[in-house]
Amino acid sequence: MRLNSILICTALVCTIMSSLSCDNSIFGSSTSDSGSSPGKAIHLVVGGPMVSGTLDAGKERWYYFDAIANQTYILYLDDAKSPSKNYNGYVQVAVFRPDYITRYSVSGGSHYITDPYTFTALATERIYLQITGWSTTSFGSFGLQIAVKL
Repeated sequence: MRLNSILICTALVCTIMSSLSCDNSIFGSSTSDSGSSPGKAIHLVVGGPMVSGTLDAGKERWYYFDAIANQTYILYLDDAKSPSKNYNGYVQVAVFRPDYITRYSVSGGSHYITDPYTFTALATERIYLQITGWSTTSFGSFGLQIAVKL
């Protein structure tokens, strides 16, 4: 009887450990799909370094930062058309309020580091950045950075 109990407990522990190590879904998401939707957006640190990302064709990447009302921010996007030549993707960015629908109006005629976007937060809120390709076949690497305008 005691041996059967030990075997059952051992099987249960192995099953639980297998779930923990192989299936991250019990934690809400897996690391492989981080940034694939607004709910899985990747945190950007305001004033932090340029963050590198990759985009698959036909997909989108989401990032977020926590903004302070009436603070002006500068969004830098570095990609294949930028002078740095550090990245090979052809991407664009949209800036959203927390509803993921309402877009911020941003300055600048392009999305590149030579002509960064500036915008002022309308409220103290989480702001989302959606990265997409210039076309549905666009893919590759890019850099993204957010800073406070002084």
